[in-house]
Amino acid sequence: MVIRREVVKEIDRGDFGIASITGELRLLLCQARRRGFCNLVVNRAVLSSDLLPARLYPLPPNGDMERLRTMYPEIVKADAWRANLSQCRLEMLLGRVYANDVGDRRRLLLDCRGMISQHNGTSHSILGFLDGFDALDTGWQIDILVPSAVGEFFQLQKRYQKLGLVLDRPQGTYTAAVLLNQPWALSRVAELHRHALLVAFNMLDTISWDILYVRHESLDSLWRFVARFSDGLLYNSQFTRDRFTTRFPLQARIAECVTYHSLAAEEQVDQAALQEPVGDYIFVIGNNYDHKDMRRTLQILGNAFPFNKIVAIGIEGTETPNVVTMPSGQIEEMVLQRLIAGARVIVSPSFYEGFGMPVVQGLAYGRPVIVRESPLWHEIAGQLQMPGAMVTFDDTASLVEAVGRILAGLPLDPLPQGKNLRDGEPPLRWRDCAQRVIGLVEELLCTADGRRWREREEALRAIQVLQS
Repeated sequence: MVIRREVVKEIDRGDFGIASITGELRLLLCQARRRGFCNLVVNRAVLSSDLLPARLYPLPPNGDMERLRTMYPEIVKADAWRANLSQCRLEMLLGRVYANDVGDRRRLLLDCRGMISQHNGTSHSILGFLDGFDALDTGWQIDILVPSAVGEFFQLQKRYQKLGLVLDRPQGTYTAAVLLNQPWALSRVAELHRHALLVAFNMLDTISWDILYVRHESLDSLWRFVARFSDGLLYNSQFTRDRFTTRFPLQARIAECVTYHSLAAEEQVDQAALQEPVGDYIFVIGNNYDHKDMRRTLQILGNAFPFNKIVAIGIEGTETPNVVTMPSGQIEEMVLQRLIAGARVIVSPSFYEGFGMPVVQGLAYGRPVIVRESPLWHEIAGQLQMPGAMVTFDDTASLVEAVGRILAGLPLDPLPQGKNLRDGEPPLRWRDCAQRVIGLVEELLCTADGRRWREREEALRAIQVLQS
């Protein structure tokens, strides 16, 4: 603590009935504040200490405090202000940056509360990342944060014995917190902010914002907040990055990284499903959202190939007699894998994907996969080397032609694979994707001084005032 000479020189002398050194210091500060001298926290270094806060920031005895409250009633306001001071929380979080002793490692929180107790694309991608983190040998203590029901459904404690398991709500302090899917509520952002110095988000797509009709009215302001006040942003493709940053321009200081998902064939298949014989059905995958274009595609294929069985995942009910539909989320993972592995041809008619996990899985099983023309598929094809062929279409005629050529065993014109890989470079595995997350966090630590955290803190407090 540094006190200006003008303050000490002009202190009122006399017997005020204060018995302790800490009481005398509070008396000095009360007098100084009334004269317009305001104390500021100007931390410049972080030191490790085993002392409790009561020892680091001692309070005067009760008798001295009663006397001071009588003389200076505003001391109650000062104490309330100090208790809510952001620097108090920041000091604890900054301490996590330098926690490198054997028994007190840097802590990373992986927020996986975007998972639900079903096998879907988000849960599959998050589990893949967790497999990658579990395979890494880092100096980090890594905790998984999930809803209790999800932890039980996926048996996460048994599956990831190297990783800690936190249920429902974050606890304690962390060097960094990474939400492994897009944020959907400002309360989630604020919660991670309170528990971690650095906060990053993994953007999987911007589809909810773009299609509008399922978008929550607060999503626009939420993602603009993230683009302005987060520390880091991760993306599952350059395609997703381009769309997010076009819609939500970033502050220059936000670190970015395209992590992808695993593009290694052996990590995208189930070994038992590999034994599935190839059938004679056309497999169409998507869901009931309009951008997936399932119903129209099923009608087109049903009319074009009336004697071929068509199996559709992600939609219920159809009037086309040769189409069998199965709603998404209600099919066992092994059944889904066998359907992908045994398809004669796979069709993904979606107008818009962020990565396209089922497409990659189909290629990994060696199946021909037909996708709607998009820069994403050229990007993904350039990053992988798989036995399957990816073929694009851009209208009804080219879709029917592509399916027909595959059913007839005619030559295809697939997208070239692996052109974005260096000579001898293998496609990314889940551990490589996880290492990219660690790399982004460690890059941020090089300049972590708390200023970014304070900016986010002030913005969150201002939002709270406006909402109240």
